[in-house]
Amino acid sequence: MAIYRAPRARTVSGKRTISAAARAEIERIEALFKGTERGPTGDEALAERDRTWAQQMGKAEPQCDLPLANPISHDQH
Repeated sequence: MAIYRAPRARTVSGKRTISAAARAEIERIEALFKGTERGPTGDEALAERDRTWAQQMGKAEPQCDLPLANPISHDQH
């Protein structure tokens, strides 16, 4: 019997390497914290929060998007 283990990032001196996209996101967030880049404010910030929340809920509970009724009409025989 074989046990599957998911591939992991290579470690260099105990640290994992990160992708270029992850590195860019980290740099963007650092710029927001430092104040060198303006983040969303007001309604834009609320909309971004709602989009992020909906995206996370969709990943956490995939069945929340399933239709509750049978998509085939009962009038057709």
